[in-house]
Amino acid sequence: MPCKFKYHLSGLVFECNIEVRELIAAERDEDYYLSVVQELPDFNSSVNDDRLCVKLGDGGVIVVKDRKHIFYLPPEQATEGYIQMYILGTINMLMSALSGAMSLHAACVVIGGRAVLFCGHSGTGKSSLAAWFALKDYTVLSDDVVALRKDDSGKIMAYPGVPRIKMTPESLELLGKSKLDFQLLSSVKEKYAFPLTYTDHTGVELSAIVFPAFQDSDPRLEPINGFEKPGALEPHVYRGKMLSRTGFFRELRPLLLLISGQVPMYHFIRPRTENSMDEGLLFLENLLINQ
Repeated sequence: MPCKFKYHLSGLVFECNIEVRELIAAERDEDYYLSVVQELPDFNSSVNDDRLCVKLGDGGVIVVKDRKHIFYLPPEQATEGYIQMYILGTINMLMSALSGAMSLHAACVVIGGRAVLFCGHSGTGKSSLAAWFALKDYTVLSDDVVALRKDDSGKIMAYPGVPRIKMTPESLELLGKSKLDFQLLSSVKEKYAFPLTYTDHTGVELSAIVFPAFQDSDPRLEPINGFEKPGALEPHVYRGKMLSRTGFFRELRPLLLLISGQVPMYHFIRPRTENSMDEGLLFLENLLINQ
């Protein structure tokens, strides 16, 4: 009988037939079942009431059956790291969407008991922001993908992702750290695992969404007007084109509009230089604590 593993991810528990070393083992009942297979069961490639087929191009094929069972057929020469990348990214997003959650490309830090998202594309400093707060003993829920759900009281809640921050050697150096002290995650882009520790896998109420950007100026926080907020947020929906193609974006759009109407959003402008990093982040920390 094949081994079964259960893990926490994005507020859910899933059972899997392979080990995913970066995740935290779970004991409660599973919400979803994931099977990594060498051959798909006898499914066709159509969408119907209980089956969804997602073709990933060179990434393989995902089939969702009964909105509960997920089958992933990776490409023939896929490595263990490649398969786990899809589990932690695309498959994580699909499980979250099935549960009614929207995944954003963002880091998430708990400040003053509530979650703050740092939302942006690659290169905007999300991981450096998350690591800076982690070094100051703040709880970091995620550095890359964050699942948001509405709870029974109508609050927007953020959930923990993969318990590590992916850091470049340059980002580690800015924080006074050496890459020699961390595990190499990818030699292609040379990123290292900055570990996170948390034991609570429940959601944290979302208090703000911050869009960081580099600019040659003094640090400042600029509020985003209400009518601009959906447009600012939508480009950062994780795998947004795939969500649209599978119909999940239509299901989740009311949640995006609720987040836009309920959660304050800001642009955070700061210079890129090493000397000004602490100054800019201390400025941001003070504003967020007192908001």
